[in-house]
Amino acid sequence: MNERVKIISRDGLQFVELPIGMTLAEGEWTARRQGAGVVLEPVAPRMSVPSLLALLATLEPLEEGIPDFVDLPPEEPDFAWPEPIAGR
Repeated sequence: MNERVKIISRDGLQFVELPIGMTLAEGEWTARRQGAGVVLEPVAPRMSVPSLLALLATLEPLEEGIPDFVDLPPEEPDFAWPEPIAGR
């Protein structure tokens, strides 16, 4: 749905009058140019440690375990120069 909007300039700032059905949530947004237009995107709120812990407390434990693996020592590097190609 495209609707015409009005841009108002005041004291060096610009404002956009949005139609009622297109109002945006208050908060922090980023703006970037895309061609001749401007794209506004909401900034996701940062999760605090207490809210993260509360979220983690609501999760069920995982049924599967961690698979066994063999931790092999690293292989020795081969620092030998390759043999020259015959005829060069």
